[in-house]
Amino acid sequence: MKKPVPMKPGAFMKLDAGDARNLCCLENPVPFSKIMGMTKLLIPKALVLRALVLLSLLMGGSAWASDSAHSTHLDALFAQLKAAPNEQAAYEIEQKIWVAWTTPDDPELAELISQVLAARRTANYTKAFAILNDVVQRWSDYAEGWNQRAIIHFETGGLEQSLSDIAKTLEREPRHFGALAGRALIYQQQGNQPLTVENVLAAMEHHPYVGVRGLIPGLMQGDTLN
Repeated sequence: MKKPVPMKPGAFMKLDAGDARNLCCLENPVPFSKIMGMTKLLIPKALVLRALVLLSLLMGGSAWASDSAHSTHLDALFAQLKAAPNEQAAYEIEQKIWVAWTTPDDPELAELISQVLAARRTANYTKAFAILNDVVQRWSDYAEGWNQRAIIHFETGGLEQSLSDIAKTLEREPRHFGALAGRALIYQQQGNQPLTVENVLAAMEHHPYVGVRGLIPGLMQGDTLN
């Protein structure tokens, strides 16, 4: 009879956060389907189940902490943006916000969004749509997935589809000045000046130097709501 494989110190650090169905506390990952038949080799089933429950809680806690830190970072950037002393300073903060929006903590999601941005740069809308359709299904709470699809709809002439995705973006991130600016541009194209103005002003509440402020007659370059 083979002896149990000893766990190395710190072996739990090999756990794959993207796949809770693998128990990686041994030298080689063990498929979940085999774990429950390993009582002769390792430990009682009840203890294995307890370990798996603890693992899921730890993973959930880690994800919550990461989301919380991401949200705190964005809150700080928006506070800086609202208080930006000039257009150049606002632009630099805006770029940091876009980076935060388009680089989510989930590695798989971040890679998909990177592919979307690359596809947009080459006007490969078929690829971008395919990826974003998957993203909004699997990560429906991720605001930027909806916003990126809204942008693709806008760039391909699907204004009503873009408006629908913008609404979903703003449900998840009401401060999204990009989505508000996009909606202002759509209403301007549709000849709806009251809604154009409404959305420009809404965007300026979060980004006082947002580019679409030029759509409001009489609002001069460099003017803000302050």
